[in-house]
Amino acid sequence: MIKNVYLVKYDPITIVQLNIIRRANKFVNKLIISIYINENINFCFSPLERKNTIKKVAKEVSCEYYDGLLISFMKTFNSNLN
Repeated sequence: MIKNVYLVKYDPITIVQLNIIRRANKFVNKLIISIYINENINFCFSPLERKNTIKKVAKEVSCEYYDGLLISFMKTFNSNLN
């Protein structure tokens, strides 16, 4: 099974990012959208609002929060590192 991660640090999601998500999802069995959390950055939307937005426009992907190194996040989900 091919799993991959797409990092989003958006506020709000853009059409370009949504296009990338939809195209990337065609090449993997499971696409995990990583929602970056950093309390030092003033986002317009809360992490939950960002997650809900992604789920509304890209229902076929999985969304998870992270606040550390992306490589650690990817290892947590046994994502392909390529």
